[in-house]
Order: sequence, then C-alpha cells, then structure tokens
Amino acid sequence: MLGAGLAICVAYLLVPGTAPLSEVLWLLAGVLAVAGTTAASFRVEPQLRRPWRLMVVGLALWVLGDTVYGLPTLIHAGAGIGFLADYLYVLGYPVLAAAMLGLARHRLSYRDLAFTLDALVVSGGIGLITFTSVLRPHLGDDRSFGHLLTVVGYPVGDILLLAVLVRWAALPGARSTSVRLLLAAVVTLVVADLSGSAFDLHGLVPPAFLQLAWLISYSLWGAAGLHPSATDPPPTVTAGDDGHGKLRLLAVAIAVMVPPGVLATQEAFGLPLDVWPVVTAAVVLFGLVVARMYLVLAEMVRTDDERRELQRRLQHEATHDLLTGLVNRAQALRHVDDVLGSSYARGVRAAVLFIDLDGFKRVNDTYGHAAGDEVLQLVAARVVRETPRELAARLGGDEFMVLLEDTDEHAALQVAQRLVEALHQPFRLRHEREVRIGASIGVALSDVALATDGKALMHDADLAAYRAKSAGKGRADLCDPELVRVSTERVQLEAALRRAIDDGELRAHYQPIFTVGEGLVTGYEALVRWERPDVGLVAPAGFIDVAEQSDLICEIDAWMLLRACADLATWGRESTSYVTVNISPRHLARARLVEDVVRALEAADLPASRLVLEVTESLGVDEARSADQLQALRTLGVHVAIDDFGTGYSSMSRLHELPADLLKIDRSFLDPERPGWIEALSLIIGSARAVGLRTVAEGVESPAQLALLRELGCDAAQGFHLAHPMPAQAVMELDLPDVRSSVGA
Repeated sequence: MLGAGLAICVAYLLVPGTAPLSEVLWLLAGVLAVAGTTAASFRVEPQLRRPWRLMVVGLALWVLGDTVYGLPTLIHAGAGIGFLADYLYVLGYPVLAAAMLGLARHRLSYRDLAFTLDALVVSGGIGLITFTSVLRPHLGDDRSFGHLLTVVGYPVGDILLLAVLVRWAALPGARSTSVRLLLAAVVTLVVADLSGSAFDLHGLVPPAFLQLAWLISYSLWGAAGLHPSATDPPPTVTAGDDGHGKLRLLAVAIAVMVPPGVLATQEAFGLPLDVWPVVTAAVVLFGLVVARMYLVLAEMVRTDDERRELQRRLQHEATHDLLTGLVNRAQALRHVDDVLGSSYARGVRAAVLFIDLDGFKRVNDTYGHAAGDEVLQLVAARVVRETPRELAARLGGDEFMVLLEDTDEHAALQVAQRLVEALHQPFRLRHEREVRIGASIGVALSDVALATDGKALMHDADLAAYRAKSAGKGRADLCDPELVRVSTERVQLEAALRRAIDDGELRAHYQPIFTVGEGLVTGYEALVRWERPDVGLVAPAGFIDVAEQSDLICEIDAWMLLRACADLATWGRESTSYVTVNISPRHLARARLVEDVVRALEAADLPASRLVLEVTESLGVDEARSADQLQALRTLGVHVAIDDFGTGYSSMSRLHELPADLLKIDRSFLDPERPGWIEALSLIIGSARAVGLRTVAEGVESPAQLALLRELGCDAAQGFHLAHPMPAQAVMELDLPDVRSSVGA
C-alpha cells in the first residue's frame, strides 16, 4: 500500500495540476486509504473495530470532499459547489480524532482523567496561538459563512488532532508498525494543514510539496490498515506504567505560559493586543490547572488511604491466621506476655488452654484438605462462641489456644471441659457432610508469686494436652509440678542420649535363643544397653521410651544393625545361627530402613538370611507402608519376626497375612497365673505351625515352662532359665554343654 501511494505521488508530480488525471490520482489515493482502513476494521479484535470504523468514516468524508472538489475539473464545469467540499473536510477531522483517541483508550486499563485535563490545557494553549495568528485576522472580513467555517474549521480540526498526538506521545509502551504509520499520517496531515493555512493567511499559493504531503498522509492511513501488525492486540498500560510524567508537566507548563507569551509577542511587534481573548484563555487555563491540582491532591489522599489500608491489612495478616481469622502464634505469645505481666502486677492468675484436636488427621485423609480447612474454620468459630470474652488463637496445624484472665484452677478447668464437650459435637460441612472429631486440652496457670514467662506457660499447657491425649483423648488435664519435672528430665535425658550415640556409649548385649528339642544355640537377640558415665549400664527401659519420641530411635536401630551383624560375623561365618534386631515402629515407617539394613549386611559381609528383624504385630496388619518395607527386606533374604505376639491387634485367623517368618510368643502366655494360659499357648503354637511360621517363646524362667514348650512343639525359646543377656565377648566364651543341661537336652 505504501509503495502504491508513493507511485501515485510521483505520477501526481508529473501530471499538470489542472489536468483531470491529477484529480483522478488524488481520488485514487483517498480510495486506497479507505480500502486499507476498511480491511483493518474487519481483521482487528472486536473491541478495536469501532475506532477503525470511525477512521473509515472520517477518511470517506475526505474522499467525498475530494470528489466534490475535483468534480468540476473532471466534467469541465464551473466551481459552484466547492464550499461543500470544505464542509466535508472539516467534518472529517473530529471523526478521525475520535478514532485515534479510541485506539489510545484501548491501551489503558484505567480512566486517566488527569491526562484529559492536561490535554485540554495543551490544546487551549495551541488554540490560543491558532486564534491569534490564524483566525483573528479573518474575523473582521466581510466574507461568507462558508469561508469563515473553512478558516476556523481547519485549524480547530488540526488542534483536535494535535491533542490526540499529545495523548499518544504520553502513552508508554511499545507501538506497533501500524500505530506508527497512523501517527505519521496524522503528523503529515497537521504539518501540511498548518503550512497551508500560513500561506493562505499571507495570500500566497501553497507550493506543490504540500499537495504531496496530503497525498502521503492518505498513503500512510491505508498502509497502517493493511499492515499485519494492525491485528496485534495492544499492550495494556496500567496506572503505574506511565513513565512520561515529566513530559506532561513540561507540556502543561508551556501551555500555561502561552497567554502572557502572546501578549508579550504582540506588544513587541506592535500588533493589536487581543486582550479579551487572551484573558478568557488565561481564565480557562487557570481553571483547568486548578482542577488538575485538585486531582493531584485527591490522588495523594487516595494513595495515602490505600497505603494505610495496605499497612492495616499487612499488619492483620502478620498477626492473624489467614484461614480462621484468629490471632496467630506470634501474636498470641505477645498477648500472653502482656497479660501475665498485668496479672502479676495485680496479684491474680491467668491461664492458657492448649487445644489439640483429636481425629483431625482422619478428616484430612478421608475427605481431603479442603474439608480439613473447613473443619478448622468451624472449630475456630465454636471456640470463639464458647469463649467470647477471651483471646482465642490458632497456633498452627490442628492446635488452638485460649487465654483466660483473672481466673483460677477450677474456673479454667470448667472452661476447658466446656470446650471439650463443644468440640465433641458433630460438625456439618458443605454438601451436608457431617464429621466428628474431639479435643484434648491442657491447662496451665500462672504463678502469682513469680513473673511467669509466656512461652514457658504455653509449653506447660502443651505438656498437659499431651498427657490428656495419652490418657485417652477427649478430656482436659491440668499441668502440675510433677508433669513439668518429668518433662524436664525427659528433655535432659534426650540430650544426654544424643551425646551418647555420638560418643560411642551404646553397647550391644545378646541373649541366646535355643532349640527346644536339641538345646542348640540357633540365634541371638541383640539388646541395646547404655553405658552412661557416672551412672553405669542402663537397660533399655531407662531410655527407649524417650528415644522413640524422636528420630533418635532410628539412629539407635541403625547402630544396633551394624554392631549385631559385625559381631555375628565375628563368631563364625560358617555358622547358620542368626541374630535378631528390634526395629522401632518409627524406623519401620522410614524409607531409610532398607538402606540401613543393606549397609549393615555389606559392612559385615553377612548373608541376609542370618539377619532377623523383630517388629510388633500391629504394624504388619495396620500399616501398609510398613508392610511394603518388610516385603522389600524379605525379598532381599532378610527374615522377619513378629515380636511379643499376642499383645497386639492380630487374631489367629490373620496369622497368614503377617509378613513374617518367625513368631515370638510374648512372655505373658507362660504365666501360670493367667487363666487358660496352656490352652492359649497351645493354640498359638498350633496355628503358627499351620501357616508355616516357626515359634520362639520369650521369658522362659523355669524347667516346667521349658518342658511344656517341648511338649507343645514350640521350635525355640529364650529366657533367664536358659541364658541371660551378655556382652559379645561373653557369647564367645559361652559354655554350651552347661547351657544344654539347662535345656534338658
């Protein structure tokens, strides 16, 4: 399109201005511009079609004006209707300005009233200059209305287009080639118009290059419409993206200085002073600037309000739980510290209620986290309902807290029990789903004689909640000095045990396992001991419970695996005896278990078949992950023994489901004072034999028990009657003939 336009321009130069062909070329350029913008109006996105269609209308008015203007030349008639062409030309300016302004507005995601005022100020300044230099000299002429309309209309139309150009100049962001062609068309047109007006003002004939400028403008309009970038979506400009603030300020400042500048120029050159037009323009510009200042102040106020609101929201989010709206742990701790300080000063007591939900994990696992979040919101609402005057907080996860002021043990426990009962009631979720959970609540009170630390008081309440949960859940418990003492000792013991693992204070003792029939040593159970400095040898009962509350038990298990495999290899690689190592439930649930076992076997160069892992029976039935771990180990050749069988959840009918090779019968089944103990023992041994499990009886302490086991067909036994646990060195010195006499072989 641009090439065709240039060809028309060249042809126009070669054709005499009065020849009909020149008018044809002029009309052709206009028609091509209309065609190009019409094509764009169908190709662009729907929201951009209206500006492009306005562009088509504006250009069509000009082409129609060209037709009217050139018709006399084409038909060799007089120029009687030339004034009609001027009307059409003047009418096209506001239409094209509206089109260009519409394209600019589609780049904005907000209404820029401030810029509208700025554009009016700049347009007012340009208008005053145009009035005094172009229009004012013609107002006194005794010419026709059509002539005056032409004289006034063209400059006003150019002012409109200049205002649009200023608007586009202030828009940030990249501009497509199509937009650049449109802007070039407007600039070319305005320059040609203003130049033509200047020549006309001085009674001169416009030169030929001005005719070319108008033709080039047509070509640029058409090229913009046909360019592929016309269909590109415009980049969106947000309120914070306008990077032309300085340019706008400069343009407004220059425009405001136009009125005094016009008077000064007229005075300097001895021209008549246009006092009232200048005063009128100055008043209008002053009003626009005042309105602009008002907008600036309003924007500052709005920005300050938004900043305050954002600050308030951020502060609320920093101190409150987003899900429930309750205060969070950090803010709750600050409140507790403040209340404890004031309570101590007044000689009254405060209490912290630590709420630990029962069964919440089951809701999450069964119905999903969305349902879990809904339950937490309902719990928060119910806690607030039961304690409307107290501070309620969500500490994290399924833990909540209530702070009571000016209270005592009885009142605090009453509130806690009320909360237990309220949270035990069912919760109705969306979609008519009903769930039941519960709560274990710990209560801790401040001491009127001491300034209590808030963190310590919350910790004491947590201890009481843990004891309440351990005691059966769904109850409230009060923290007492004994609970604090036990907890402190437990923490100290855990720290000492951690150091013991690092310092090599653990020891492995072994209790031999004998075949009941022949009295031969068939294996050894590895038992951990702690050789604690200044204390002596500590049995597992003195530290295993503490270790099982953390991952320390995994470290102990891993050490025992390494030590037991190494000792068994030392006693004889050709032997078929095995060693059993107890594996804690926590370790069994960890993926590292298989790695720990493989590492121990490889370090000792021990066949996997000589290692037996002892686990509790409940894990083999209830925990799918644990069962998968055991199956993976059995695939490697490691054997599995169910320890303390009969004390867990398994029934005889499910023996075949246990992922095990050995069954270790709990010592309680060898207690003569237990009703029906012989029958129960016989049933266990017979059922194990039926599903292919070997049996090992634990806790054999008398010849009678051993004889009964032999009679019932038990495979092996261990206990004090046969041999006590002993260090590895003692195993190598074991007097087997003496031991076999104890077995009765």
